[in-house]
Amino acid sequence: MARYNAWQNGSLVAAADTLSDGERWQDRGAFFGSIAATFNHLLWDDALWLARFTGETRPELLWRHHESGRRSRTCEQRRMRR
Repeated sequence: MARYNAWQNGSLVAAADTLSDGERWQDRGAFFGSIAATFNHLLWDDALWLARFTGETRPELLWRHHESGRRSRTCEQRRMRR
């Protein structure tokens, strides 16, 4: 599951790489509004489940900037594979 999660999230982030920051934050009418807000939810949810499994405190991750979000996503993917 961790490999699939990494592949799927990597595909989504790569597709978003082609968009401007404004386009990523544009309200698209989706459940979380924008693509960036959806990425924030996906990243936070993965980090929350990892925290539950490892006994860590609840995460407060925010996908405010695409590059920092990409780095956070990469770190979480590494943690999932352990």
